[in-house]
Amino acid sequence: MTNRLLARTGEVIDEKGTIKGPPKIQVMDIPSEEEISKALQFDFQLPQKIEEEEHLRGAKYGFNNQYSGHFRYLQNPDILTCLDPENKTVLERWEDMRKAEDEKFDREWVLADIHEPPEELNEIIQFELPKGINEPFTMEEQTQLRNIGRRECIHLNSRS
Repeated sequence: MTNRLLARTGEVIDEKGTIKGPPKIQVMDIPSEEEISKALQFDFQLPQKIEEEEHLRGAKYGFNNQYSGHFRYLQNPDILTCLDPENKTVLERWEDMRKAEDEKFDREWVLADIHEPPEELNEIIQFELPKGINEPFTMEEQTQLRNIGRRECIHLNSRS
């Protein structure tokens, strides 16, 4: 149903998901010599220049250092443990994080949890993993995993 709603004008998508409809490429009439010479004289190349954008400047962070500029327009800076992350190096951010953790660490709280743990912590401490969790998959399980199918991921921010 969704495929049918998303179909472009003139397209029909059958039950199997195949697209049927007008051709995507339309063959035009053969151009005249005059049109060909005009096209050959036209410079189709666009000027190549690297834009200096705000998000390209500053530190990179996040998974695989692929993000920057996310904290520039933050409305609630109280949620950050590192002040001004956009203008700090990885080492400076790490040092800020360690300093904040050391300041927040409470030895008495840890000792209280060790000697008189709350009920929720007891449940976590007493939890045991199911037996056989570290055993390799059986042939049947491997077949089930292969039959799940592969999905192609779209790379939204690829710069290749």
